[in-house]
Amino acid sequence: MREFVVGPRWLRVRVRTEEEVWGGKLAPFFESAGASAGGEGAGPRLEIGTGEAPEEATEVRSRLAGDVFVMEGPAGEGRYDLATGSGRLNLTPRCGAFFETFLRQVFLWETYRRGGLVLHSVAFAEGDAVVLAAGPSDSGKSTLARLVRNRFVAYSDEMNVVDGEGRVWGLPFRGTGVERVHSGGGKLAVVAFHRPGEKFAAAPLRPAEAARRLGPNVFVPEAAAAELQRRAFERLGTTVLNAAALTVEVPLDAGATTEGFVKIIRQFLSAKDGCDET
Repeated sequence: MREFVVGPRWLRVRVRTEEEVWGGKLAPFFESAGASAGGEGAGPRLEIGTGEAPEEATEVRSRLAGDVFVMEGPAGEGRYDLATGSGRLNLTPRCGAFFETFLRQVFLWETYRRGGLVLHSVAFAEGDAVVLAAGPSDSGKSTLARLVRNRFVAYSDEMNVVDGEGRVWGLPFRGTGVERVHSGGGKLAVVAFHRPGEKFAAAPLRPAEAARRLGPNVFVPEAAAAELQRRAFERLGTTVLNAAALTVEVPLDAGATTEGFVKIIRQFLSAKDGCDET
């Protein structure tokens, strides 16, 4: 068996996996996610082994059976007990990305249990100040992450958590343009809604409008009850109240994006601190 931990300091998941599963299927993903050896300390626990797929499982299905989250598909079956914080994932040779999808759900459930909010976004930090950049599909989040990461510390351009204290953490999943997801921990300062454009333009947003625009970027666990979804949007309201919000039109050209986006964000950061710079 191999044991390791994965995830930001705020939420560490301990994983035990059979050697044959690790070597052929899991090692590349968890190594790029920054997993570390050992499973010590408190936190959710997950065992990964081999097994048969549920009969007649032709597609991935998720459901909540009491306190147990269940995910089944042709690549395997996973169960996670929300009451005890422990689960088991059985993978078939056709596992594909099934294990990653299941682990993502564990992170989502545990994030909301701890009072956090999960957002589909790009996160950058300069010192302790974090910028969350969000936008609709094809708005250029991954391109923006690639272009400005040489000037900021990049967390993730896929999924980021805002915890109960307003600090931001990147979740370690593939589908991100960042080679190794930074664990995070900086304080959320600015929420930026961006879209491609021919020139730079920026304007502040009121909290109610910022919450409306950020709403489609909220991630909740699959099979989540209406009560959890309601709590998620309450946390969204608190999040936008505690950060500056603005719209930014960004030309997605390497040189222009880096310099222009950095300048705009720094102006808003300094204005938020009461020392507006031009």
